[in-house]
Amino acid sequence: QTESPLGVENAEEIYSLPGVDAIFVGPHDLTFQMRTPDGKDPTPEAFEAMLQRILAIGKKCGTPVGIHVQTIEAAHKRIAEGWQFIALGSELKFMVTEAQKAVEGMGLKNAGDLARY
Repeated sequence: QTESPLGVENAEEIYSLPGVDAIFVGPHDLTFQMRTPDGKDPTPEAFEAMLQRILAIGKKCGTPVGIHVQTIEAAHKRIAEGWQFIALGSELKFMVTEAQKAVEGMGLKNAGDLARY
């Protein structure tokens, strides 16, 4: 996994190691590691530049690179960019979404939130 600026800085050496078959990016972990010392998140542009750098290094080294996304739209975007494998959503998100659909399908006006994610 590549989840820190230091990992990106050393990505070419890491991705070229024998036995490294693929690289996976956890965007939330990477964002957290990119925070400034005062706790501010990176700008969207800085974050995107970091992702594109990871993708480019993976392509250069011939190491497949994948990423975790939350939406179908984001999956399509990343596939179009050349990411080679995608993790979409999470088990919890899928369960909550389907459970909410079931509650809504019951037509209960005062059901409230089933769960939040």
